[in-house]
Amino acid sequence: MAVKKKSAGKGKKAGFTPEELKFRKRFLSSVFGKLLIGVLSVVLVVALAALIAGTNTNLFFLLTGIALLVSIIAFWVLLLYKRATGRE
Repeated sequence: MAVKKKSAGKGKKAGFTPEELKFRKRFLSSVFGKLLIGVLSVVLVVALAALIAGTNTNLFFLLTGIALLVSIIAFWVLLLYKRATGRE
């Protein structure tokens, strides 16, 4: 009598993590993750504006204002897109 061997493809796959348990997805969906990404992006934008402006304060405030306006518009577009598609 021949013994039937199990196929390697069946059963639990080694190293497979479901999409819901991946760290990146959990981190981005948490409140702390969203807050941290927001703070880091604000710091990055202000640092880039300071590096570009140098000692010219008028240029620094102009760049910061432009970045603020762009971020407000992007936020509203994203909010309207989520509302239109029914995502939450």
